[in-house]
Amino acid sequence: MVPIKTSGILSIRLQQSDTLKLSFSRGSPFDIETQSVEVTINDESIFAPSPDSRQNGFRRAELLIASNDGSEDRTTGIILGGAGAADPDTLKLFGNVNEVEPGLLSSQPFDETVFHNFALTLNFDDLTTQVFYSQGNDSLEAVTGEVSNDVSGQGQFHLGVLKKGLDAGVNIVTDGIQPSGIEEGITFGGIFEEDSSLGCISLES
Repeated sequence: MVPIKTSGILSIRLQQSDTLKLSFSRGSPFDIETQSVEVTINDESIFAPSPDSRQNGFRRAELLIASNDGSEDRTTGIILGGAGAADPDTLKLFGNVNEVEPGLLSSQPFDETVFHNFALTLNFDDLTTQVFYSQGNDSLEAVTGEVSNDVSGQGQFHLGVLKKGLDAGVNIVTDGIQPSGIEEGITFGGIFEEDSSLGCISLES
């Protein structure tokens, strides 16, 4: 399992403790000595990267992996990263968001009564991604081959919620319209990563 930073991508009005809820009713099969947690957003979840820059078009709260500055070994070679999630509307995984039209890598039917487990093999040498998926306590299974996906450039790993606004026009970050009374969240568990350069891929705990 990977350690999580005590500060994440949050509103300046909120602490990380305001956005996290421990989930005791269900969890990922990879949660052996760890606890699944729900990341939540509300009307105050407006992230400001700097004092004069507010992302008013988003409602956003995200966890960051500790020691995660985007220039480490975890952003080179071949890395397997995984997590479980509960309560999104649809499980869809897209490719590089910097592309004009990010390709859909994988889409799975959603069942709100079970935990959804997924993992990604990110090949930073060949610029490919492979998706693994299962439900409940089942072992992960490959649901795609190695798909071309530009993961170059290094960066940080984020886990959380980013709710886009409506009628944003040109700048979705600042101009999107959000409803009031937002109280939403996604439960994450079993967050892990491993070096897969020698072929190691953990499909079960």
